[in-house]
Amino acid sequence: MVAVKSSKHCSVGHIIGGVVAACLLLLDAHSSSAAWSVLAVDGSSGATVIASASCVPQEAFDRIGAAGLLQVEAVVVPGKGVAVIHGTADRTNRDKALVFDQLKASSDPSDIGRLLMQSNAASERQYSILDVQGRHSSADSSQIGGSRSEYGRVPLTQSSFVGSGNLLRYTESIAQGATAFVSGNGSISYRALSAIAAVDVAGGDSRCSCQSVPRSAAPCLVKHAQVAYLMIADREDPAGNAYNDGHYRLFLYVSNANIGQDEDANPITTLRHRYDAWKHSHGDVADY
Repeated sequence: MVAVKSSKHCSVGHIIGGVVAACLLLLDAHSSSAAWSVLAVDGSSGATVIASASCVPQEAFDRIGAAGLLQVEAVVVPGKGVAVIHGTADRTNRDKALVFDQLKASSDPSDIGRLLMQSNAASERQYSILDVQGRHSSADSSQIGGSRSEYGRVPLTQSSFVGSGNLLRYTESIAQGATAFVSGNGSISYRALSAIAAVDVAGGDSRCSCQSVPRSAAPCLVKHAQVAYLMIADREDPAGNAYNDGHYRLFLYVSNANIGQDEDANPITTLRHRYDAWKHSHGDVADY
């Protein structure tokens, strides 16, 4: 595997005050939505899923007025499709609004991708789009290291997915995530979690470790992210007034700011635990 190195690394053992702030500003300024994600759809039910993780800490999202990673990167149109835009944050939200409107109109993701590439910031962003028909479009940034996308389908099903990420320690980890999605069992949401976990195990974000600041009080064995989320939308869920403010079947968000001392400092591990608890509390209800 080819390692991807980054100078924007804030994994420091003993850091105080101003250096912590400098690290947070560095992460924020360069890559507010640098992340790895899995988009998944079930063509038979119309369900859509996004699972995503990033080394960017919650404090960086707070400073730009975003609730978290989903608000910065995601587009969700229940019953139609999903998308993520990674890299330099879409602060104007124009690109997310464009994708949202085009998915609502059932436009082909390839056509949406061509419209996105007309953006002035196209070279600084990585995008992936997937609709419930399994049509997709992805583009990796020419200016962000460690970028890769991977599309696939689960044999004998109507389930398809797109895995993508940037600033990855190993770009091949996205392919490992794709393998985990296809070879896994269960719903597309479970497969999506398995996929982002596989990328994490393979090295995840090149900037993150258990020593990254801010540090959680929870136990930490391995960590390559500061935040992670899972979103599941049913076909009939309300889309909301914007690109990712609808009322979805499930939204779980784990950040360095909300991990409890009795949880795991790795947000992907804690996300899986909270997902399992949600499934247990809902009995046999389908989670796609």
